[in-house]
Amino acid sequence: MATLARSLIVVLLGVSFSGLVTAEQTRSLKAVVSWTASGRITQIGINTTEFLGTLKGIMYIETAEGRLNEAFTECTVKQTLKGESETSLSGNCGIVISGEDSIYATYRCAGQPGACSGQFKLTEGTGTFKGISGESPMTVRSPLRYLAPGLLGQETITISHGVIILNDLSYSVPGVSR
Repeated sequence: MATLARSLIVVLLGVSFSGLVTAEQTRSLKAVVSWTASGRITQIGINTTEFLGTLKGIMYIETAEGRLNEAFTECTVKQTLKGESETSLSGNCGIVISGEDSIYATYRCAGQPGACSGQFKLTEGTGTFKGISGESPMTVRSPLRYLAPGLLGQETITISHGVIILNDLSYSVPGVSR
């Protein structure tokens, strides 16, 4: 387990085995979070519903070498659906790499149901990621628009098979070296 955590940290940071990463260097990676959500849908207007809940999933990181590694992700979510043409999402995430190493983030997007575009921002971290900052454009894909009408009034619902796509997560960590 410790070996997996160390290799994930190396991949996530994009650290070269032959060089040094300084606070001034910004790295970039691509990632996707495959998630399942649970929460509650409430009618909040004549043609508006809101989902409040939690997204849980795994963030898969793709490196320049083509390897995929993962981190566990849990996010709060507030998704508002206005009719069949508008949606917005916002929330906060905890990304756990190991017992000592975590990253925290916020996100916000708006757009059409099924494909919401916005920003994912790294706000802080622990352990190896202390002082991390960064952001990425993001797209959230969710099947909620198809499920919401039939799920109103349910105490708790589960929505499977959504994704958060981070195409260009640029970040830096102060003072990190090989």
